[in-house]
Amino acid sequence: MDATDLKLSRKMQKLIRRVEQFVEKEMGEPMGVTLVVFPWSRPGEESRVAEYQYASNAPRDHMHGSLKAIVTKWDAGMPDLPPHEKQ
Repeated sequence: MDATDLKLSRKMQKLIRRVEQFVEKEMGEPMGVTLVVFPWSRPGEESRVAEYQYASNAPRDHMHGSLKAIVTKWDAGMPDLPPHEKQ
């Protein structure tokens, strides 16, 4: 991890705290929040950033299980909610 990746990681931790507060206010209870950042490149293209970074307010094993659950739902054909569809 180079200095740019480290700087991004620190800023992501601050951002995740703000998102956590926002989501809790909207939902009325604490919720798990994860932010994943990855290179927006096509296979075979080089990127100057790490392969991926994430920030979460949840323990890694809990976040891992939650991500696996959503990927399983996507693989089973779960549709996107209208706000998530790319415009």
